[in-house]
Amino acid sequence: TQTIAAKRSVGEVVETARQAAEALLRCRAVRLPIHQPGSEVCKVQQPDSRGYSALTIPLPWTGQPELELHCTSNGLEGFFGDEELRLAQLIQGQAKVALTNAHLLAEVQEQESQLEQLFSSVPAGIAVIDGGGIVLKTNPRLVKMLGRDPKGSQLVEVLEADDRPWFAEALGRLGQASAQQRELRLELPEGRLLWGELSLQRLPGPEGRTIVALSDVSQR
Repeated sequence: TQTIAAKRSVGEVVETARQAAEALLRCRAVRLPIHQPGSEVCKVQQPDSRGYSALTIPLPWTGQPELELHCTSNGLEGFFGDEELRLAQLIQGQAKVALTNAHLLAEVQEQESQLEQLFSSVPAGIAVIDGGGIVLKTNPRLVKMLGRDPKGSQLVEVLEADDRPWFAEALGRLGQASAQQRELRLELPEGRLLWGELSLQRLPGPEGRTIVALSDVSQR
């Protein structure tokens, strides 16, 4: 049953729980939508129980739809005893935890996807730098503005010499101030000149990462 907890999607969790039920309970198991309220493993009363036994393993969780495993055996009427019920409860417990984790993981991945889309589409040039000023991530707009991707290098290298002391001081002041901002001039490849407004904002967390936004104010 430990393999159930290792799964990361709802479909994988349910299918692994079904396989575990068939292996441990020596039965045939299928997954069905929950048709009756309740969360306890229970035996199913059949109209004609001769030579036929069944039990259900509800898999309620925070997502939709709620599912259950319907386990059947062509053995004797009392085939599912106390030991089988305990095994079914073990499968249910592992599956419930794994389903909740899979649901939370799907939500996190969706949020990360939305943030990535926002990061890529924002009209300003954006970079994320670490505590030492190394560029960890850039968006397409910044690469286009600078004419190159500064990822992996010191962001201060794209600044003029007169602006570099301010940049170092601004990074140091971010611990006491919410943000730092300055208009400066950038000399870019092929002799291009860009007047930009550079904003720095410390990101939450112990890593000391900072998000840097560069807006083109040359027209102004």
